[in-house]
Amino acid sequence: MPNNAKIAAGAIALAAAVVAAPFAKAAPGGVAAGYPDWTNVDKKHRLFGRDLCPSDLRHKLTLVLEIEPKDRDECVSNFKDITKLMWQNSYVQKHGTLWEEYVMPRDVQVVVSCFSIKDAPEMVAAVAQYNKGVTGSSPFSYCNIPVYSGLTFPGAPSGAGKRPFFYLMGPEGVEPLLSGKIDGKTVDAVRTKISKTKKPAWMPYFGTVPEPKHFASLKKALDPAKPKLAAEMPKLKKGMASKDPETAKEAQILYDAVEQARSDLVFKISQEFSSAPHVAACDIERLVKFWPSEKKNVAAVMEKMKAKPEMAKAVQMYVKTRPWANPEFTPKNAGESKKIVAELTGMKATLDKMAENSKDPVVQGVASLVGSEIDTLIEDIPTRSK
Repeated sequence: MPNNAKIAAGAIALAAAVVAAPFAKAAPGGVAAGYPDWTNVDKKHRLFGRDLCPSDLRHKLTLVLEIEPKDRDECVSNFKDITKLMWQNSYVQKHGTLWEEYVMPRDVQVVVSCFSIKDAPEMVAAVAQYNKGVTGSSPFSYCNIPVYSGLTFPGAPSGAGKRPFFYLMGPEGVEPLLSGKIDGKTVDAVRTKISKTKKPAWMPYFGTVPEPKHFASLKKALDPAKPKLAAEMPKLKKGMASKDPETAKEAQILYDAVEQARSDLVFKISQEFSSAPHVAACDIERLVKFWPSEKKNVAAVMEKMKAKPEMAKAVQMYVKTRPWANPEFTPKNAGESKKIVAELTGMKATLDKMAENSKDPVVQGVASLVGSEIDTLIEDIPTRSK
């Protein structure tokens, strides 16, 4: 696949726009007992980086870094103070990522909470100034560290008078695992705690509840043929307020698991589309199927791909092959198998021409990769006939 150095500047700018796209607003109300009710995690308070929802900060290790600079220069100085802690974020951008098989890491979410600067353009300028002075990679660029104004939760530790300040929240509970002023000893202490804290095994959409007891209808709501998540979420939100602790906890976990799945999918699309538009197209299809209201948040990516006829064609062929690439797919008979192979052979010829003649390095890379997958399918499909 082509590396990031070959990606057009316009694509990079578009990626930033997608990251900044607002999520559908979460239903109002509190949370189940034992979980932080995060506040100021919304579009209004977002100053920079990945767009989060409150659910993104639960059921995992959440490292909050509080700063309170009096001006831009002090903000840059604060960023230098917390650089090593920002690198504890699970997601780190890597060149050559195989997006076709990539699973978003979720063990640790780092977020910067600023209690002074509340103007997004001023924060963007501060981050840019900080990035210029960084030797090597910047955690803002490679980890997509989010910065929010006054992000906190009722009962959270306060760093007032001690900032830069940190606190590390565990997968459950409203008491921090660690907290304190950020100094030379902080990084080692945080690293040690992160490494020794057990991270929950997590299933997309279900979290730690693979077999819901009180909300069994969620599985049916996730049927790709007739998804009904929009109707399911209010039930889960209501369940979080249940007087039965078991019901409330299950509802909370399931609600947050669905929200995290959506949030991670939007973020993944923003990261992959410039170098792997074919994968982004499949993810967009899934996103819009389960969350139709999210279509507006990926509209820029969709338009960008449609603007390049070659790219749109290669992407369309990749999407078309996905059902056949499923190991569980079996042609009805030899005739259907032969028809599929003929269609794949035609696609392969088109893709070979793109890989050889296109002047767009991303198109060349996508055409070559998809063509290689089609070669495998041409050999494999006839062996699956009933």
